[in-house]
This record gives sequence, C-alpha cells and structure tokens, in this order.
Amino acid sequence: MPAPIAMNLARILHRLLLDPRGWRVESLKEEFGIADRTYRKYRSLLSEHFAFDKHWDCVEVMDGEFRYLRLQARKVPSEDQQGFLSHVAAFFLARKAFGFAGDLKQGMDQAWVELVSGIKDKPYVLHHLLKDVDRMLYVVPDAPKDYSDRADDLKLLLHGLFHRRRVRFRYTTNPDWNQVCPLTLVVYRSALYLVGRYKPDQEPYLFAVDRMSELSLTTRFDYPTDYDPSSVFEGAFGIYQGKEEHHVDLLFENRPWLHRYLTERCWHPTQSFEALEDGRLRMRFTVSSMAEVNPWIKSFGDDVTVVA
Repeated sequence: MPAPIAMNLARILHRLLLDPRGWRVESLKEEFGIADRTYRKYRSLLSEHFAFDKHWDCVEVMDGEFRYLRLQARKVPSEDQQGFLSHVAAFFLARKAFGFAGDLKQGMDQAWVELVSGIKDKPYVLHHLLKDVDRMLYVVPDAPKDYSDRADDLKLLLHGLFHRRRVRFRYTTNPDWNQVCPLTLVVYRSALYLVGRYKPDQEPYLFAVDRMSELSLTTRFDYPTDYDPSSVFEGAFGIYQGKEEHHVDLLFENRPWLHRYLTERCWHPTQSFEALEDGRLRMRFTVSSMAEVNPWIKSFGDDVTVVA
C-alpha cells in the first residue's frame, strides 16, 4: 500500500474515532483533493482492514441532506448476546406475570418484540423457541384482577409517580375526594396497589388501584428522602399492615409433603420451625396483622392446630 494512501487512511480513521458524527463525505473529498472513485476505494479499504474486533463497521450514512462516513457499532444478533436465554425467559415470564395489568403488559410486549426482532433469520434460527416459548414458560396467576379498561388510569398513575405529581381520586370506601403524593406502585398477588401520603412527611397509606376512580393530576411535590417502601410492609404477612404484635404458634400434622411445602418457603421474615418427636412440625412467627394469616391457616384444614 503506497505511503500517501496509508497516511490518508490513518487521518480519516483518526477523525472518525474522535467525532461520533463522522466526516461529511464532500468535506472529506475536498480535504484530500480526491474524486468520488478514490473516496469509495478509501471507504472499502477502511471497511476491510480497520474493523475493530468485529464490533465496528466503517459505513456511509445519510444525516439530514448530507452523506457522512462514520464508525458504527455492529449490531450483535440477539441470540449471540451473553445471557440471551435468560433475557428470553425474563421477558416472557414478565409479560405473563403482568398479563393482568393491561397497559403495563403492553410495555413488556414492546420489549419482547424488540428482543425477537434482533434474532437473525428468525424463520430458521431458534424457530422452535419462537414457536413453543408460550408452552416452555408458563405463569399460574393468583386470582388476577382485571385492569383491561384502566389503561388511562395506569398511565396517569405512572405519570404522577415519575413526575412527582399529586393524584386526586375518589375511593370505593371513602366518598370524599382524596389527594395523595404517589410513592410506590406495588404488585401483589396479580393486583396493583398504590402507596401514597396525603402529605410528603405524613404516614403512608395503601390504596387498591381498582378501587380508585375519577383520577386526575394536581400539584407537584418533592419525593421524600426518608421513605422506604419495605418499611410500609414490615411485620405484615403479605401487604396488610396493623398496629399490634401477634405471636402465631402452629402445629402441623406429620405429613412429609406438607413439611417440605412449609419449610421450603419464606412465609415471613420472623418464621422458625421445630421438628417435634411425634413427627409434627411447629411453626412460629410474629406479625402486625392477622388479616391474611387467618385465611392462610384455614387453608390447611385439619392438618394444622392453632396453639396461639
């Protein structure tokens, strides 16, 4: 390769590395005093010999009315990206998990479309995945609520959350107008709840989204620095919080499958288990509300005895 050409290529490459927008083609040709044929030769040599570890291409693009020579990141097919199968599983399961949430599911659907669109030769590569993923991955919903007709309300709540705008609404159990500072959108057992404060420095309250109506946005507020959503549910057996301390003591019958079912899960942070000599399993925990504990205990029927 003649020295002048090598020098010109080095100058072009140096310019492209420093300027993300690239070099306007007409300005480049004028700078080196070359014709379009020579320019195309330079572009071809750069593409062939200066590709960086297969992650970059030297390409010509239209930017407005002008042509630019530019270094452009080479898009790696989705299936070649690290953790591709984990991404597929995460996106698909999230879509199913949010299937009850209407507009939120649409956001996941869009992310799924973008992921799938990155698979090269989609009819051939991983065809079985695209065809059978809905059977390979499955979510069993927990008596989901239906938000299919609440798309506008969900958009408004998200706007209020992210842009720190107070939300005004009526609530099923309270005919008066409520105006709260939205702090957290909570997903629990295929339903949506909003944690909000009437004033940024007051006690937080929990509202079921499906029981809110006539929503609108009002004034802005400063998101509180002292707020932690985990503290709202501290001590709760689920999401319903109380003001008292309840010490729960249960005896479960000698059923190996039942013992495995209980001990393999974290029902409450304070839980403890004790295997008794007669084969029964003792479980203890302390909660702030029995609202969700009592139905849970009753679900075991005669297999559980309440000690306290």
